[in-house]
Amino acid sequence: MNRRYKKLVSSLILLLAIFLSACGNIVRYDSNFCGKIIDRETNEPISGVVVIGDWENVSPGPGGAVHTVYKVAEITTNNAGEFCLKGRGLVFLVDEPSIEIFKSGYSNIIDPYFPNLKDPSHHRNDEIVWEGNKAIIRLKKLTIEERNERYKGVSKFDTYIDHGILPDHNYSVKSNDAVKAGRKLFDAEVKKEIAEVKQYRDQMNQSQEHRTLIPMYGRPPSSSPSHIEKLKTE
Repeated sequence: MNRRYKKLVSSLILLLAIFLSACGNIVRYDSNFCGKIIDRETNEPISGVVVIGDWENVSPGPGGAVHTVYKVAEITTNNAGEFCLKGRGLVFLVDEPSIEIFKSGYSNIIDPYFPNLKDPSHHRNDEIVWEGNKAIIRLKKLTIEERNERYKGVSKFDTYIDHGILPDHNYSVKSNDAVKAGRKLFDAEVKKEIAEVKQYRDQMNQSQEHRTLIPMYGRPPSSSPSHIEKLKTE
């Protein structure tokens, strides 16, 4: 083996090592994500919570690993608060999924890397407790003020799940169709949250306008003018 050939082989091994480190697991078995979601204060089960996952293919590219949509899937909890998001089984060059757990009116859990859900340091106040392979997830019921604070500064209620869960101009039309088809329940719940927060904001704005107009006119804007009041008394 000549020196030039050895150099070429070494370069290929180095590139392969970099690619493998970027891709993480090359071949793995992706099992189901199952559990129960309950109210933090009452311990009662919460139905209708959306659990959504985003899986991505990882392939080599000139600048490193390239991520593309592989699968977007979602499920809601039943009346007992239970769910089971189906895994992809045996997969090749597919990343661990991103996960979001969301229901309008409650705290939400977002993690771009599924194994973090099993790491207590990533979730405060025992949000997630594992009983074997089953997760017990506690969500806090939020006041409308807390929901409004969460919404501040978020233009489209985007989340960390932005490579497949959320449509992106870098994806093909086919990929976007796959994304949209896989997140209908999630989108419906987000729209409900936005509508309720917007209603609260509109009420707050009206109240602020009301308080601003009173000093200007000396009475609430809904009050009748003085000549009308005089006619009423007569």
